[in-house]
Amino acid sequence: MTRSSDHATKAPGPSRCRRSAFRARLAPGLLLLLSGSLHSEAWGDIIRDYDIPTGSGANSGTYNGNYSPIADFSTFVPPQNSDELFKGSVQFGLTAASGNDTTHTLNGRADLNWYNRPWSYNLYAYAYNSANKNETTAEHYVGAARTRYDLNDDSYLFSQLRLTVDRFSGYSNQLALAGGYGRQLLKSEHQNLSIDMGPGIRRDVLRYGPTKYRALGYLGFDYTYAFTETASFEQRASAEAAGNGVTMRTESSLKLGMSEKLNLRLAYLINYTTNPPPNAQYTTDTTTLINLEYAL
Repeated sequence: MTRSSDHATKAPGPSRCRRSAFRARLAPGLLLLLSGSLHSEAWGDIIRDYDIPTGSGANSGTYNGNYSPIADFSTFVPPQNSDELFKGSVQFGLTAASGNDTTHTLNGRADLNWYNRPWSYNLYAYAYNSANKNETTAEHYVGAARTRYDLNDDSYLFSQLRLTVDRFSGYSNQLALAGGYGRQLLKSEHQNLSIDMGPGIRRDVLRYGPTKYRALGYLGFDYTYAFTETASFEQRASAEAAGNGVTMRTESSLKLGMSEKLNLRLAYLINYTTNPPPNAQYTTDTTTLINLEYAL
């Protein structure tokens, strides 16, 4: 967030001491952020003492595009461009057949975002289940939490925690913690593009084998293009390099507005692992979704 006081020339005095005190108190707070803490009370005195704006005003701005992050780890609408304290959505999709072929596919998502400048918080949940004649053929669950702290208009720090349970991946579950630095590369009425990267650690619980802990490197990007007020394209991608393998996830989606709160969401997801466990049959999983989305 740009502060007008940063551009003014001031004589040495209390204001310089005030900035030094702010920097001294900022450092431990950033360590809390990278540790994945969502606790924001420690920043209350800093925000009050340094007069960081927390409400709408001349510097708050307004983003007019249709932005609804849906990837497992979505980057946020820049907090300084959000005039709301909360944005969220839920999605639901169902396919069912009976008769000679009895199958069903069910999926649901919840994506909740809170903005308290310069902080942002995200909670995400996803469930997917498919069965053929009462035999489960796919079962996948994801739960994630993410926090972001804006350093200025274009740079931010982030931390994220992600739990994945995939019955047919060869793992009982995977828990990954990562944090680092991000950059807002595009920010306009119609387009948003951000990338972030950093180190982390992942716990892999094998379905038939020992539990392993691996250091990882994380890279992600998030792009949104709003065609109109009711139609937008979104592209998310992330990569985790850990041990002797790389896991890559991408999601391409198109959102079409049906009413003020209801949207139609078409999405194509790819999950690719270079070195899966021996009992996993494939290295690549693809999913096509047609969902109804309700904006909260």
